[in-house]
Amino acid sequence: MSAKGKLVVSLLRALQKILNKDVKVGDLQSKYNATKGRILRLYISDMDAYANFKIEDGKVDLVHCDEPNATVSISLNTLLLLIKGSMTVEEQDGTPVTHTYTPFDAWRRGELVIETSGPNETWLSDLTLFGKEVYAEAFPALRSKLGSLLGGK
Repeated sequence: MSAKGKLVVSLLRALQKILNKDVKVGDLQSKYNATKGRILRLYISDMDAYANFKIEDGKVDLVHCDEPNATVSISLNTLLLLIKGSMTVEEQDGTPVTHTYTPFDAWRRGELVIETSGPNETWLSDLTLFGKEVYAEAFPALRSKLGSLLGGK
């Protein structure tokens, strides 16, 4: 793995630590009945780096797994924009405008893809809702720790 790939894996480990420290994972796990120990892979496509997350007993663990239940594929830039929580685009007249940037925005733009390992995965909607709440709770903490590095506040 390249030096950049190792840096990305370190960033994903930091995300796991923040999830366990700053998010009430057990509450969300109970709320969404996320008790089946499914494994979610966050794959950074342009770095060929990933981390497998498993939520169990109220905490998020990084695990080794050849076949996760679902894979979220994004680029490094998309991950950094999600951490930052905003993106700047140029209007037709060249004026830069900053917009919020969420996982839904990334998905809608085709910059975040979710694939499941089986047919008819009914838990995907719960994963989406759970992910929204985790994003809303965890990423502001990550943003506050890394914001200045990403050009944020």
